[in-house]
Amino acid sequence: MSTTVGVRELKSGLSRYLRLAAGGESIIVCDHGRPVAILTAAPDGTGKPASTAEHLAGLAARGLVVLGAGRKRAPAGKRPRLDLSGAVRDDRGERS
Repeated sequence: MSTTVGVRELKSGLSRYLRLAAGGESIIVCDHGRPVAILTAAPDGTGKPASTAEHLAGLAARGLVVLGAGRKRAPAGKRPRLDLSGAVRDDRGERS
């Protein structure tokens, strides 16, 4: 079952709506009549995952995110240095 509530009503009765969500009800939050969020109970009741990796794994299992393989970045000292002032001088010289 779900309940629809406006932002103003949610703010004024937040405790009530949190109790409803904790009891298993979904609260659809609307802003100017347009649904913008759904308030539901936290899966384990604590509201906080054990770790970031576990949280991401849970989101991936639900199909909400796709985990990347990651990419290695070059160390900061190995990146090419850009001469921006020289590039600006060159650009200004070409326009003259």
